[in-house]
Amino acid sequence: MMYKTFSRKHRVMFGCLRYLLLTAYLSLNTVVAQEILFVGEAVPPLIIVDEVNHKSGALVELAQALIDSTKVKANIAIIPWARAVEMARNDENVVLLSVLKTEAREPQFQWIGKVHEARAHLIALKNRPDVVISNLDDAYSLRLGSVRGYGSANYLVNKGFKEGTNLVLASNSEQMWGLLFNKRVDMVLSNFETSPFEIQNAGFDPLQVKDLLEIPALTHELQFATGHKTSAEIVAVLTQGLVNLKKMACTATLKPAGDSRQTKLRLGKVSHNTTKRHTAFYGK
Repeated sequence: MMYKTFSRKHRVMFGCLRYLLLTAYLSLNTVVAQEILFVGEAVPPLIIVDEVNHKSGALVELAQALIDSTKVKANIAIIPWARAVEMARNDENVVLLSVLKTEAREPQFQWIGKVHEARAHLIALKNRPDVVISNLDDAYSLRLGSVRGYGSANYLVNKGFKEGTNLVLASNSEQMWGLLFNKRVDMVLSNFETSPFEIQNAGFDPLQVKDLLEIPALTHELQFATGHKTSAEIVAVLTQGLVNLKKMACTATLKPAGDSRQTKLRLGKVSHNTTKRHTAFYGK
């Protein structure tokens, strides 16, 4: 009797296990069968697209590693930020390559995982000795630049800066750096890590700028994220895939052309091999 009871329990247990494995297998196959689109704007050195539409950069490489490791069907597209956000919010299976995770944005997306950390600084030209500040309040009498729709632009507006008075909003980062170098603004508020690459990409010399002030309130995680129309199964597969890549310590090298600075983007952490030229980027 005990033998029969023991066997019956095991049959029930193995039956449940088979059911769970079959469910997981079918769920994974469903995820793999769906096509995912990773989207983001060009933000060198994290996301780069050249004149023949070849995509590269640390986050592009990371997305490709995630695609390869999870075996999902996916493409990567580099498009304007506003369009990328609209697609992620309104369409299923659209994943943003780089989103600042702020308190305001948190309920708007499903967050897949941290891929970088952004630090914002007020940056000016070295040949502008008249532009000197020790805190944000000192900047109200000056003209600041940012990109429309960016978290930094929203931060400045919330702090009382007014477009048309002491705030100029560009349509993209290239235009923003043009405003600074053409002296249409006194400073710009930008990501500390990517600024040298953006400046170079815009056709200017990153050695001609100086870092004036860090804004700690704008230190945020950059994450992969998707809208709420994407299924929980896909989010789970991508999230676990990113966790697995972190365990493998996947790294990508960030290096602008002609620069001796080398930065390794670890998943969620950036470490620097600092050189004299690196410190020269911000006049320190």
